Parts: sequence; structure tokens; C-alpha cells
Amino acid sequence: MEYKKPKLKERYREKYAHYLKLDAFKAIEEKLVCKLKPADLERVRDQILIDHAPSAAHRAVRQGKEMLSWAWKYRAAKAGLDECQYEWWLRWSFEYKTKKRRRSPTIEEIARTLLIAESHRSLAKGEPRRIRERSVPYGASH
Repeated sequence: MEYKKPKLKERYREKYAHYLKLDAFKAIEEKLVCKLKPADLERVRDQILIDHAPSAAHRAVRQGKEMLSWAWKYRAAKAGLDECQYEWWLRWSFEYKTKKRRRSPTIEEIARTLLIAESHRSLAKGEPRRIRERSVPYGASH
């Protein structure tokens, strides 16, 4: 986390760390990485799925694999992974497909859009574009 956190957008740092600190990981936190087995990781994944939404299990597995791969590549001896010949934890998976999100605009967003459209109504009639100083009320832009 010390390496990864500074590379993340500031607003996402705590959220990223949150998934690797879920209670399900407590079952393996005292275990040396070199002593982990696929079954250990599967139990963690399954417990996350019981405790949280499928998206949380997906994210925790993805980030966990990323963390283990980084340790294997850059800190193998310190992590106890220097004897590993391959990244066996890449088998740790969770089948998940993101759903299409339907976003509903707020009343404020609809009103702002209507104000902007109204201010440019003349363009639809083929009139030349004129820049008006107060075409959008103060605070309604962006």
C-alpha cells in the first residue's frame, strides 16, 4: 500500500485500501505469503461474497492479485516469494460482469440543461451565434 497509494488519485486512495482491509482478510493476515495456498484465497473471496456485494469480491480479488504480483516482481525475498517460479495466485478469480449503469439526472441538472438549451435556441433557427454575457445564470455553468 505504501507503494500503490501515492500513485492513485487522491479521492480513490482510501476506497482502494478499504477492499484490502475487509474483515475476510483477517483469516490470513498472520500467515506468511509464502505459506498461502489457493484454498486460503478462495475462502477469503467466498467470505467477502457473503459479507458484501459481488462487486466488492471482484475488486478485492483483483487488487489482491495485483498486490501479490507486485510483491513477487519487486520484493520477492522480503515477501517470501523468492522460491515461487510463477504467479500461482493469478488462478484466484471471481466471475463478475459489471452491469450497465443507468444514471438519472437530478432536477438541478435538468434545469441547468434546459437553461443552456434555451440560451442557444436561436442557433436552432439558423440565426448567427451571438455571445450573450448572461446566457446562463450565475452558478449554473459547468
